[in-house]
Amino acid sequence: MMSHEIRTPVNGVIGLADVLASAELPPEQKNIATTLRCSADHLLQVLDDVLDFSKLDAQKVKIEAIDFNIHQLVSTSIDLFSSRAKAKHLRLTSTIEKRVPLMANGDPAKLRQIVLNLIGNAIKFTQAGYVDVRVRAEAGRGRALTLLFEVTDSGVGIPPDAMASLFREFSQVDSSVSRRFGGNGLGLAICKRLVSGMDGDIQVESAPGKGSKFRFFIQATSVLDEPQQQNDPPQSYEANQLHLPLPKVLVAEDNRTNQFVIVSQLQKLGVKPDLVENGEQAVTALRTERYDLVGDQGETSHCLALKVTGC
Repeated sequence: MMSHEIRTPVNGVIGLADVLASAELPPEQKNIATTLRCSADHLLQVLDDVLDFSKLDAQKVKIEAIDFNIHQLVSTSIDLFSSRAKAKHLRLTSTIEKRVPLMANGDPAKLRQIVLNLIGNAIKFTQAGYVDVRVRAEAGRGRALTLLFEVTDSGVGIPPDAMASLFREFSQVDSSVSRRFGGNGLGLAICKRLVSGMDGDIQVESAPGKGSKFRFFIQATSVLDEPQQQNDPPQSYEANQLHLPLPKVLVAEDNRTNQFVIVSQLQKLGVKPDLVENGEQAVTALRTERYDLVGDQGETSHCLALKVTGC
């Protein structure tokens, strides 16, 4: 309840700021809308980190076992940061080595949270150059699978005397970093706990002015009915914008602010969604119409969570 009550109004602020910033405004007002959006993003990140950490501290986070596509998880994570990297003129890429299977069984949501946190930090602390994500895999006994991730950047780097406290709660490298880049010192502590929960470990190599390399591994299992992979070279991927055909969309949302935000954002993409206020109305609509996508405003994200019907 606390998570929902806190995030829902912040999601509304972020969405309305997006709508406002995309309107035809004088430069001064455009700057105000953009600043509002950035401030709301920062507030949401603080809330997310504090709420996540409180759940971890109370040992209420359960590690799930779900089949997921490793390659898709990495590529979508890269795409989420493509615009931010482009704005800073950074090269954002990923490489998945050929031994990495297409599918694995583990907790994709928590793995994605770790990857997104590390990529976000790398972009935040890199003013020029690149951010690169590399994925490897090592097979164990039976279906055991170790997934290894590296996130490397050409950023500001970390002083040697700060390494020991890097993964501690509410820690910063120094006060100047907090003032210059922002942050609450919880992101890496959360990553550390999530990695440990998946029987892994996380480490960092860095030096001031020479960038950083974060390494972590987790334990997963292979998927027995995975499609056969060809013996291809490592797959490289560079951040890019997705170009998809316009779908027929059904949106279920009971919050009036979120309704306005979601419809406005979809209409900017050329999509005219059908809108219902609850799940019962959504089921009724699905019985009379065929939709490509059905979605609602999830409490853990300010983006529209879309689900392909029939899957």
